[in-house]
Amino acid sequence: MAKFQKGESKQLDASFKTENKRVLRVDNTVLVVEDSYAKLLKEKSEFQAKGSGWTFSEIVCLELRINKYTPLRGSTYIELPSKIRNTKSVVNVKNNDMYCFTYAVWAKNIDKNPQRVSKYDTRSFHNGYQWDCIEYLVDLKDIIKFEQANNITINVFGLDEKKNNVYPIRIVDHEMEDHCDLLYLTNDETSHYCRIKNFERLVHLQITKNNNGIYICKRCFVYYHDEEKLESHKPNCYNNIPAKIALPTEEDKILKFNKIGHTFRVPYAIYADFESILLNIEGWDPNPADSYSNKFQKHEAYSFCYVMVTSEGFEKPVLYRSPNAAKIFISKMKGEAEKIAVRYRNIVPMNPFTTAQEESFRMEVNCHICSKPLGDDRVMDHCHLTGKFRGLRT
Repeated sequence: MAKFQKGESKQLDASFKTENKRVLRVDNTVLVVEDSYAKLLKEKSEFQAKGSGWTFSEIVCLELRINKYTPLRGSTYIELPSKIRNTKSVVNVKNNDMYCFTYAVWAKNIDKNPQRVSKYDTRSFHNGYQWDCIEYLVDLKDIIKFEQANNITINVFGLDEKKNNVYPIRIVDHEMEDHCDLLYLTNDETSHYCRIKNFERLVHLQITKNNNGIYICKRCFVYYHDEEKLESHKPNCYNNIPAKIALPTEEDKILKFNKIGHTFRVPYAIYADFESILLNIEGWDPNPADSYSNKFQKHEAYSFCYVMVTSEGFEKPVLYRSPNAAKIFISKMKGEAEKIAVRYRNIVPMNPFTTAQEESFRMEVNCHICSKPLGDDRVMDHCHLTGKFRGLRT
């Protein structure tokens, strides 16, 4: 916070406000403070040079805000939720180091008890893949480096807040022969990669209770009973980013009509109809090398009729039968719109209450629009075009 003193001869003609937002690393704090201080001194000089009449007096305080950046990266063992564990479709290696990504990718080579770290010979890892292309802990954004260096494709899925349902995080466009699906787990302290050995079994009950075999799109989780239908679905779906299925909560699981304004009749409606004549098209020469439609006739409007319906009933129909019917129709619509606009601007006061309306005003307990109980603050609702009393509302 900076403090300024007012000069004697000039008035303040502009406000001085500086905002500096940064995402910083903690170990660069000293450099950031020095940089910010230098920036303040520069802004001080620029401000005084503008001739506002204000001079810099003192710095009252200096506030430094640091936000911790925690990227998505795999670390050490996290136990699977019981619902996921019961599907027996995920290999969750019980590692105590930061190489869960390596175990998850290599798990395909372990036939028996792949969840045990003792089953893995770390020396054999280097016979199959290059691991020096990535840094541990492995960020999601760095997986593409591993894919490119090892000619492999990797999908990553996550669990929702309740740890019950799977959703896609990172999905490749085309799966190579060497491919693996990973499940990314998180808690308040760490994160963890697991290998999905049977994707269909993992998400089957999440999608349908039908026990028949299904083919599932890993990007949007739509399913088919025919593999060919799934393959025909992929070209269109894979143009989009992976989608997380968001189901309704307990609070909003029931759909309710909330467009209360749509329950009123429209004060003005115009119904129109055209008649046209078919004219032959001459001199049209399409290119046979391109696809085209054979154009030989066109419609030309030669008459129209419209009628306006108001809250008072039908107005006299307007009929026109001559050339330039479309142009004349647009001109007529503009005129009708201008007349309606004048009626909307001139609000008609509410008509005096009848005896029946006075009785209704005293006895009514529900809003005439939404049918909910009226509060203490009742509003008399009337039509601004006719002045008729419509009812009480909140």
